[in-house]
Amino acid sequence: MLRKYFLFILSFCLFVSCVNFLSAQDTLTVQTFTFSDISKRRDKFLFPDSSNNYRKILMEYTLKCDPLTSWDQYNCGEWDYLTYNMVYDHRGLLDSTYQSNFNFSVGGSTPDSFGIRWNPVYDYFTSWQYSRSNSGQIAFDSAGLGAGISPLSHPITTTALAGRSQYVWKASEIIGAGLAAGNLTALRLNFNTNGSIIRKFTIKMRNSSLDSLTPLQYEDSLNTVFLKDTLISGTGWKTFVFTTPFYWDGVSNVVVEFSFDKDVTGANSLVTGDPTLWSSGITVAGTDFYIDYPGSGSFVNLWADAMMDTNRSRTYEAWGYARTFNNGGLFQAGITGATARDFSLRTTGTDDIWRVQGWGAPDFDSTMTGSKNTWHHYAVTYDGTTMKLYYDGQLEASKLASLNTGNHDIWIGQWAGSWFDGKIDAFRAWNTDLSASTLNTWRGKEVTASHPNFANLKGDYRFNEGIASLTADNSSNLNTDGELLGSAWWRRHKGSEMFRNFSATFSRPQIVFEQGTYAVTTLDSNLVRDSLVRAPVQVVFYSNPANGMQI
Repeated sequence: MLRKYFLFILSFCLFVSCVNFLSAQDTLTVQTFTFSDISKRRDKFLFPDSSNNYRKILMEYTLKCDPLTSWDQYNCGEWDYLTYNMVYDHRGLLDSTYQSNFNFSVGGSTPDSFGIRWNPVYDYFTSWQYSRSNSGQIAFDSAGLGAGISPLSHPITTTALAGRSQYVWKASEIIGAGLAAGNLTALRLNFNTNGSIIRKFTIKMRNSSLDSLTPLQYEDSLNTVFLKDTLISGTGWKTFVFTTPFYWDGVSNVVVEFSFDKDVTGANSLVTGDPTLWSSGITVAGTDFYIDYPGSGSFVNLWADAMMDTNRSRTYEAWGYARTFNNGGLFQAGITGATARDFSLRTTGTDDIWRVQGWGAPDFDSTMTGSKNTWHHYAVTYDGTTMKLYYDGQLEASKLASLNTGNHDIWIGQWAGSWFDGKIDAFRAWNTDLSASTLNTWRGKEVTASHPNFANLKGDYRFNEGIASLTADNSSNLNTDGELLGSAWWRRHKGSEMFRNFSATFSRPQIVFEQGTYAVTTLDSNLVRDSLVRAPVQVVFYSNPANGMQI
């Protein structure tokens, strides 16, 4: 049985009673407000049991002007005689106000209907791969480097989906092997075993001043001389003829890069190689994902587990690739709208200009040349007095600031509703301000117990799941899984684009560089088709909080 209530909203000091006629000359009185209720303006009073029938309800009240009333400055003002009475007779299943809402939303919009399919959808695209053949040799020279002492699993580690390796040969070695400056037209590798097909096998070269390579010091912007799906048949020397000759200046060292990118793993193609007395190469192979952000309504919520609020020391770091400078945030780790309550790094509306956002006085901008359309490492630290911005491990800008950062979920890929257009990888949070040397040393590799501030690691999100919509914390804190929202989705680093987790190597392949001049050279082509899965569309369904009852 539902009970009935009288709800009185009163704006005066009064005496109220309710008189109920049960039968002739039979009444019930419900006492409500009294003269002592000086400041009370609203209350709820239980009506007598509804098992009886009432023929008439009388509401009696007596007005009183009282100087103690606080609603105006008059002894007898409008607040002393205005009355608003509301009587409710609830007949529904729940005592509530009727509410309505959408059944679902798609990317923030609420269409009447939306077609979905449960299987992935792929976009297909084609590209040309070229190969060159030469005949009618006019002149030829070559330089063999290395004795082929032992087999190497790199650079063609096709047990992985992708790989990238670089090696350096010094000019003195090449000259000592009898080669002069000029066009290099091919190279040879000596295969110890033949593995599975090498998809998108790519060779790049560059004249370089580097005489050794490390995970933090290697070459970018190399010239592509070979790119082709390649199947190694048999063992021994295999020749890779360059589609475009590489000019060696005869003075510089030569860096050669090998990379591949596959859909399925296979057996390694081992090549013969030799040890060196210096770090002559770097190599990485595996599966490394990142998250792509389309720039509209998409971000990753890491919740507040790794959040550092108030004026606590902190470091937030991540790899980012900005396609557009549109005010979108690399991360937000504070509250916007109040001075010194924010702690975020975002783009501005001008290419290469970034803003460290503390909101208000703590804000500062920095121009980081070359930050558009390229992967870079970004870090923002705070030691209780100074905010610092690091770019690829180097201090870029700083500012004194007294922060009182508000507790807030950490958002990756947005700032205050401005959405990042680009790619983000490897976000980490620390409850200390990391030094420049530590940031630079560790920016390109995963955190291990050997990190000097390992105990201060509050969150380590590697974004390497590649499936589903959750991303795990790899720190010992085991924070709540982050959630991909909107159209933020996984993409895999291509072999030629891998830049993290390189290992230095003191061995390199046995190699032969060729210089040739030919009467006839022919360029052939092959059209190949590739595919890319579309990012799924997130549909949010809303349930009835009243367990199916209408409210």
